[in-house]
Amino acid sequence: MSVTLHGIGVSPGVVVGRAHRHQLASIAVTAENADPAVSWERLQRAFLIADEQLTALQAETTERAGGDSAAIFEAHRAFLHDPELVEQMRRLVTVETLGAENAVVRATGQFEAMLQATGNPYLQERALDLRDLRQRLLRILQPDAVPALTLDVPVILLADDLMPSDTVQLDPKHILGICLAGGGPTSHTAILARSLGIPAVVGAGVGVLDIACDEIVLLDGTNGLIVVSPGASSIAIVEEQRAEHETQSPYVLQDSAAPAITRDGKRIEIGANAGRLEDVSEALAYGAEGIGLLRTEFLYMQRSHLPNEEEQARVYAEIARQMAPRPVIIRALDIGGDKPVPYLPMPREDNPFLGERAIRLLLAHPDVFEAQLRAVLRAASEQPTIRLMLPMVSDVREIHQTRALLDRLRADERMEQVELSLGMMVETPAAALTIDLYAPWLDFFSIGSNDLTQYTLAVDRGNARISSLYNVLHPAVLRLMKLVTDAAHDAGKWVGLCGEFAGEASAVALLLGLGMDELSMSPRRIPAVKSAVRAAAYSDAQMLAADALRQPDAP
Repeated sequence: MSVTLHGIGVSPGVVVGRAHRHQLASIAVTAENADPAVSWERLQRAFLIADEQLTALQAETTERAGGDSAAIFEAHRAFLHDPELVEQMRRLVTVETLGAENAVVRATGQFEAMLQATGNPYLQERALDLRDLRQRLLRILQPDAVPALTLDVPVILLADDLMPSDTVQLDPKHILGICLAGGGPTSHTAILARSLGIPAVVGAGVGVLDIACDEIVLLDGTNGLIVVSPGASSIAIVEEQRAEHETQSPYVLQDSAAPAITRDGKRIEIGANAGRLEDVSEALAYGAEGIGLLRTEFLYMQRSHLPNEEEQARVYAEIARQMAPRPVIIRALDIGGDKPVPYLPMPREDNPFLGERAIRLLLAHPDVFEAQLRAVLRAASEQPTIRLMLPMVSDVREIHQTRALLDRLRADERMEQVELSLGMMVETPAAALTIDLYAPWLDFFSIGSNDLTQYTLAVDRGNARISSLYNVLHPAVLRLMKLVTDAAHDAGKWVGLCGEFAGEASAVALLLGLGMDELSMSPRRIPAVKSAVRAAAYSDAQMLAADALRQPDAP
């Protein structure tokens, strides 16, 4: 008899295989006193080796999974070089005469407790990165204490949690899928699984750890399900789909540079989501026709101060130069709520996703916003392919305030001649229902399907207890998308979609039928999505969408 467990799907795909439970080995640490000079020398050597390892791991990850994923290990290095953390370890070995291992455990444990106490999901998930660094330092100090995670047969890996360092070194040939009892959708382990193309489910609960090794399980990383002892028919369907994918994938990649045009002549632009300069080469390699979403948070996170205008302008211009003549859509800084930074005052909020974030925070901190807008204008004066997009808009006054700022900055900087297309993210029902009010003031719209689904259904997508209610195919979400495309097209404006839904090849026909003009996604998903566009007929897609909009509930 099969049993189904529900979690959060964080990396799409459906696989069947034997279960393999992985438990993070603990390193025994004794509390006896030690020679302070010897302990500090051992720690300093461990810091140097850890830095070398993280540098190498970052380079390897860039090659295997892209620059956005590799940035995870920059976060680990930021912890490694944090002066307060290092000073705490030094004090523990020199003043309290603890051994090097004990100092690592004590200091990182104190910092981890502070992150957990914030109540902020984003910072709580960064605690896993700190635990990863702790494990790395302990392995260096005791190199024979923990055997490496090695597998020589294909399995579905089950664990309470997985360190990012372990995840990135997994061989996709031997890891069919990953299912974690804990974790969340913004954890670095989830990001790496997506980048490596390994189907994954997180937050599935402690029942995952009760699944016997070698038990046959079906893992659905799209819908967040793991089925123990699935039926023969389910297994046959999955195996057939996998065989078909393996047969087609070389041809799909070969044609990725060609445009995406349906069988009956409808063209749709396919762009890449990017989170750093190094992502540009990957986007081009996989056939991106532009950057549909440049997340500028990479310039602001994991540092102790704001980036200056010069640095921002240089990076934006370089990304646009490498992508030219393809367009680059720069999203204004989207922090606050689940993505705080230490150098801006952000009081704790009971509902951070409903609080002061994105455009709200930018308008509340005009010095931060103006510096970014000046940088974008300067970059656009060199690279006219640059466009600007505003995040989390819910009131047309936010557009008017931004345009007024841009007009004043153009005048102040004598850049009146710089043309800059302005668009907005559609992530709230308020925005989706009033596109006609925004259209006269904007050039384009881009739907953020992740947040639009979350806010429409009042479902926290990071909450495993209600994850089964989070469904982008819910009729309410699809109807809002159709309202957006219809209203925008009536006003002569184009509409894109840059949430994770855009990268689902199986959803391409539906998105075409809903009226999307552009889709932007993780670069590695571009070839399959382009192939799906070419296999579709726009007339059929319109009928499919019309039928989906009539359904009483989500599939």
